[in-house]
Amino acid sequence: MGDQDRLAERFEAHRSHLRGVAYRMLGSLSEAEDAVQEAWVRLSRSDTAGVENLAGWLTRVVARVCLDLLRSRGSRREEPLNPQQPGPIVDRREDSDPEQEALLADTVGLALLVVLDRLAPAERVAFVLHDLFAVPFDEIAPIVERSPTATKKLASRARHRIQGTAPSPDMIDLGTLGGSRSYATGVNDRHEVVGFSETANGVLHAFVWRHGRLIDLGTPEEQTSTATAINNRGVIAGEVRADMNSMVPVLWRHGGRTDLPVPVGEFGAAAQAVNDEGEVAGYSFGPAGNSAFLWQDGRVTALGTLPGSTSARAYGINNDGQVVGDTDFDAFRWQNGQMTALPDLVSTSSAADINNLGQIVGHSATTAEGANAHAVLWTR
Repeated sequence: MGDQDRLAERFEAHRSHLRGVAYRMLGSLSEAEDAVQEAWVRLSRSDTAGVENLAGWLTRVVARVCLDLLRSRGSRREEPLNPQQPGPIVDRREDSDPEQEALLADTVGLALLVVLDRLAPAERVAFVLHDLFAVPFDEIAPIVERSPTATKKLASRARHRIQGTAPSPDMIDLGTLGGSRSYATGVNDRHEVVGFSETANGVLHAFVWRHGRLIDLGTPEEQTSTATAINNRGVIAGEVRADMNSMVPVLWRHGGRTDLPVPVGEFGAAAQAVNDEGEVAGYSFGPAGNSAFLWQDGRVTALGTLPGSTSARAYGINNDGQVVGDTDFDAFRWQNGQMTALPDLVSTSSAADINNLGQIVGHSATTAEGANAHAVLWTR
């Protein structure tokens, strides 16, 4: 096999991904195919010896081609996509990838394409690359010819415009994994959902709903598994256990499972949240009670507790590494090695999650058991 044949083989491995990127940007399968083909032409004429991440390189090339096409539409004053005469969402080709077709038809949808078509070209590219494909802003910036800060603002403006005009979402039945019950526990910006199904004999199976299909993440023999959170890169946090005293926190990523270490002296641990950097927040349990932890760079860090408390549990983490949770009586925020209490509405409180703006949600109640609980939002 010659060098060009090997290059073509590597390109074909990324074709479905590139088509998905281009389709979201352009809203037309024929134009998306043209953009992907142009990426191949540019690849075949380029020296890629120094390219370490071919998928990333090709994604950027396709994005530039799509941006040029979107700008040319504007110069020709083309009409936006007409929702009354949309044309086929999925083009049935003999060599088409069924999973990609499901992705285009079920995940994108005509409604989203109509809304995306109202965005300026640079806004659309920034939003699609970052929010749908988790491409960092510093990689998007050269494509849209902006600084990373300005690129972040483009995506934010697009996000607000979409939220303001998108139709109300329909309810989708995700089904079960052959069990009697199923529960969804987390969702990311790419419309991927995680959770677990329970079989008739009580065995739990972690799942991810992706591209319109429910996928079993795999459960070791004589054990159960649950998935609790998924980040925007598709990394899933959860746990595997034989019983409550042998719970192991895990990450599912790149088609495999990674077991995270249980802190020394503890019975087990639960992974509750994962951010886009792959950092995990959760808590362990042992003779002394619960201990909140942060897993990052292959190491587990105990977060400690608040004065007057003996235990802590972490439930949420954002991309800045801020962790939230609760102690015996108080909600907390942990940042840069420091745990601080959040104000109570009444007697006790618990923080459940934190977004990338630092806003925290949870509840406050009159007792630790949740009596008279009120949902709360901490804005700073």
